[in-house]
This record gives sequence, structure tokens and C-alpha cells, in this order.
Amino acid sequence: EFVSPAPQDPLHAWLGTWSGTATNHRPDGSSFDFPMTLAIAPIDGAPDRYIWTITYGEGERQQIRPYELVVIDGASGRYAIDEKNSVVLDTVMLDGALYSQFEVEGVRLTTVNRLGPGTDRMTCEILTTSVDPASITGNTEGVPPVGLFPPRSLQGAVLTRSAPAD
Repeated sequence: EFVSPAPQDPLHAWLGTWSGTATNHRPDGSSFDFPMTLAIAPIDGAPDRYIWTITYGEGERQQIRPYELVVIDGASGRYAIDEKNSVVLDTVMLDGALYSQFEVEGVRLTTVNRLGPGTDRMTCEILTTSVDPASITGNTEGVPPVGLFPPRSLQGAVLTRSAPAD
């Protein structure tokens, strides 16, 4: 049986199936598009867990990522994305958006999911950089060293709520 979270729960407005086209942009100006869907729904019997299933692509190239969003401390904006494979990503809600930052195989990823524009759209972005600075500037005459991490790619999508969470 579907149990809707309390309306004051900030995730209440996020429930549903969101879909659209994601675009991966590269600094050289190249890009490519692919379908993306994000399904968010409460999990019966687990009041602090939500289905958070991301689907990229379609057909033979489709990738389904059946994650869960875990409420660690909703009042202080602390969440986690449980990838269900021993990977659990710290996630924080800041100014109404969910942020995660992590690294894997030499790449740092920063993810942002935000409602809007409007109530039936969600903006999703993943910015990638190297984990090692491309160069270091400063570090002279009392100026601290500043490591530079130029973006390698930006994946962005504005998804539309295509189905309510029920």
C-alpha cells in the first residue's frame, strides 16, 4: 500500500517519475544526448527510505541504477544515496537542492538535483573534474597555493514529471 510522506517533508514535492533528455557537454564544444528517467517513491515499511532509480539510455545501451535515497537527518538536510552495492554517497540538501560529491577511478563527480523550473520539472547536473589539480597557481609571497580543477564534462537535464508517485 502506498503511504505518502507528510507534506512538510521536503521530499514530498520530489515524488514521481521524471523523464527527459540529458546532454553531456565537453569543453571542446562536443556533446551528445540520451534519454534519462528518475523515479522517486516511498518504500513501504521503510519510512526513511525512498526509491531513487535512475535510468540512462534505452534499448541495448540502457543502464538502470536502482538506488535508494536514505534520510539520515531530514531536519539538518542530511541524506545518502545507497547504490545497493556497498557504495553509499553522502548527500546534503542545501537551498532546496540535493548535492553529492565523490570520486571514482580518478574522476571527481559533483551532482546537483533541484526542483524547477516550476513544480513539475527537475534539473539534474553532474560536473566532472580530475581528482588531481591540472596546475597550481599562487604559492608565492604569502599567497597560498591554489589547485585548479578544470571541468572535464557537464551532464545536464531538465526532467518533466511524467507520472505522479502512486
